[in-house]
Amino acid sequence: MRTVRPQLVGLPDVLALESPASWVTRAALSQGATLREFTAFLGVGSRDVDQDWLRPGLGQRLSVCGLSKGAFAATQRVMAATQRLDPGGHRLLLWTKRGRPRYRVCPLCARSQRAPYFGIHCRYAAWCYCPEHHCLLEDACWSCRSQIELPWSLVRTDGLAGKCAYLSECFLCTRRFGDGPVIRLSEMGAMPSVFSLQLENGRALLAALYRNEAVLNGRSRPISAIRQVEALGLLRNSNSNPLADWWRQRCRE
Repeated sequence: MRTVRPQLVGLPDVLALESPASWVTRAALSQGATLREFTAFLGVGSRDVDQDWLRPGLGQRLSVCGLSKGAFAATQRVMAATQRLDPGGHRLLLWTKRGRPRYRVCPLCARSQRAPYFGIHCRYAAWCYCPEHHCLLEDACWSCRSQIELPWSLVRTDGLAGKCAYLSECFLCTRRFGDGPVIRLSEMGAMPSVFSLQLENGRALLAALYRNEAVLNGRSRPISAIRQVEALGLLRNSNSNPLADWWRQRCRE
């Protein structure tokens, strides 16, 4: 006999281009649960929610959460193309040294968001700057320098037990990402041409994944053509050094 799970209530809305892991983390908080507890209830792995959430059974998970079928439509298209181009996302997605998903953050976005969250584009290694604020994205907390990853729970169990954390702050040191320094493109002057191309191609990559086709030299090509751009070193991947840190080192020299 098929088990029918009751529909959950009080869950947050899915925000524009929100990463599934970001939404699931916020949703777990709304239910007073940890990420592991919430994902186990929904029958999805908790190691990499961005990829696991979109695998078979998504329709049932959306139904249990009271979400429309199109709630993650754009993310589905982007991630599906990612899997065809890079199964497992080992090159295109960002990972910590321990193999956990990580993100980049725009300090100005973190400062202005009324409901803090991470967009799916902030998970991609090639996405290095914010086209809205024209500044570089940060790979680590400006205060403690820890890499930016989602916590297992937004309910604190340390010295701040009983209080909630937010996705706009470092879960380790609690400093707000929006309080950190901002590296604006207008302040960087002339960059090496390869970096300029990497910035442009990073934004183009997300558009190509969404459309499931690449545009090279004005011609539409299969999405697999992205590998040629990557092979030429014109697309940043998971092995690339953080661009913001490179700029700071250059300024110190």
